Amino acid sequence: LDDVVVTATKTAISADESIVPVVVITAEDIEKSAAQDVVSLLSGIAGIDTGSTGGLGHQSSIFLRGTESRHVLVLIDGVKVGSVSLGTTAFEHIPLGQIERIEVVKGPRSSLYGSDAVGGVIQIFTKKGNAQQNSLKPQLSFGVGTEKTYKSSLSVSGGAGGFSLNFGANFLYTDGYNVMKENNPDDDGYRNTSLLFNAGKLWNNGVELNLMLMEADAKTDFDNSYYPDSLFHAKQKNSGRSIKLLVPITDKLDVSGQLAQSVEDQKNYEDSVRDSEFESTRMGQSLQFDYYLNDGVIITAGFDKQRDKVESTKAYSKNMVEVDSRYLQGQLDFDLVNVIAGYRYDDNSNFGDYETWNVGVGINPADTGLSITSSIGTAFKAPTINDLYWPYTFDPDWGSEAFGNPDLLPETSKTFDIGVSWTNKVVDISLNLYKTEVENLISWQSNATWTQSSPVNINEANIKGSELAIYVPNRILNVGVEAAYLDAKDKATGNFLLKRARKSIKVKLDKSFGNLAMAFDMIGYGASYSDPANQNEIPGYGIVNGILSYQLNNNVSLTLRGKNLFDKEYATAQGGYFDPVTFQTFIYDYIASGRNFMLEMKVGF
Repeated sequence: LDDVVVTATKTAISADESIVPVVVITAEDIEKSAAQDVVSLLSGIAGIDTGSTGGLGHQSSIFLRGTESRHVLVLIDGVKVGSVSLGTTAFEHIPLGQIERIEVVKGPRSSLYGSDAVGGVIQIFTKKGNAQQNSLKPQLSFGVGTEKTYKSSLSVSGGAGGFSLNFGANFLYTDGYNVMKENNPDDDGYRNTSLLFNAGKLWNNGVELNLMLMEADAKTDFDNSYYPDSLFHAKQKNSGRSIKLLVPITDKLDVSGQLAQSVEDQKNYEDSVRDSEFESTRMGQSLQFDYYLNDGVIITAGFDKQRDKVESTKAYSKNMVEVDSRYLQGQLDFDLVNVIAGYRYDDNSNFGDYETWNVGVGINPADTGLSITSSIGTAFKAPTINDLYWPYTFDPDWGSEAFGNPDLLPETSKTFDIGVSWTNKVVDISLNLYKTEVENLISWQSNATWTQSSPVNINEANIKGSELAIYVPNRILNVGVEAAYLDAKDKATGNFLLKRARKSIKVKLDKSFGNLAMAFDMIGYGASYSDPANQNEIPGYGIVNGILSYQLNNNVSLTLRGKNLFDKEYATAQGGYFDPVTFQTFIYDYIASGRNFMLEMKVGF
């Protein structure tokens, strides 16, 4: 059966009906992956670049289709997550063991979701119970790996009589390794404790109620290139809560509503002394109407209300933003031709209102397996509270000052996409070409003496890219290939944007032999740059990961995951600083983890 996706249109459609490109990562894909975190799981998908300042738990970024990391909207069960002060999401702390599936929508979706959805949307769906199971079943898992890494989890899942329930608790600990060889010569460890509670009730009349609670408590040791002799760590608590109700009013009209809250609380420490604290809180309310006129026409209308607030040891002049939004979307299916069009209006308390739209067309000749799609859309990213209202700060060590800019405009974009896909019993193949123009990019700029820093709307970017995906299911060996080419440049200088590789490829092989299953993936990224002037190159790299699993019986399985099997030394991010005294720039690599293994055992009852 085709995967059913909801993120692309906010309605349930099959993945092959989506006019915008969608990648679905299923629970089976996660089980067959060597990844131990979300960033590694997403690495290698055509159009995605990743950057990390170390191993497990270290600050990570995801760049989708050449846009900035802050241009990716992240949802967990429909709840917008991320820091409202930084405008990015801490992917490194999202527990992989709590995830059922992930949908990656490529391209602008601001016409549905508002700010942030410039490069695309990543929605994570957590594990839920099965009301048809008529019982509750516990499951335990244990794991031990290199770098003194330990993990364990307990879950209870099931349901009966329309009720569903899932409870999960996960623990991960690692001693880590020395991420930056030139600085802070110690192992940079990590721990994460997380809890998930999902409960739902489906009545015979189609009314459905769902409750979700998720908490993650993490501690990360990290290196700082500015202060090589100090020890640093951060404590971060992330949580998401939502209650969602779906009510079928008639056979043709569904009404759904959601109340949601996400919180990110981070405390930063230097030599065990708390240096700063930031707590981001996002409250959301949504109401959506889906009208199914007939089998080929769906009209969707909705209202969103959002309030972002920051509490900090820093004294912001203003620490809250409110947004009121409304949107309208139409989907028309004429068999041969599908059409989608959407419009959204956002009223932001800081900079006023903004409108976004998208139009897409799909052509599907009958009985050919061929699909041709084309779409165009606009998107925007609102300036963060840090960008607008960062309080005046002075660093006596460097003699520098920084402050926000309340006159910033939102970053805006327009994207054009065209795609061709062909599916038959032998091969699935798809090719997408896209072009994105981004204006009013926000950049923190320093003066000539590096003594003053403030954000301004100064940059424009031109991004062009292509993505190729091939999947060949075979009795002997399943083969998947994803490749991408990216040309992402600053329009004014012609230089490449930071941390975006021009070429990337992922080849995955998997095969099952009865109770034994194995998979290997080879991931390669070309060179990129860590500075706007393109003077500091991050070399390209290629690594091989593998997994071997064996089902002992219906209740017990063993899995061995191996990452970077050939122990390649590489980096996906660099750190450094400019010394105003000597006028020298010092650059250091954040070394990625070397060869490592994780042996896991799962026991179900």
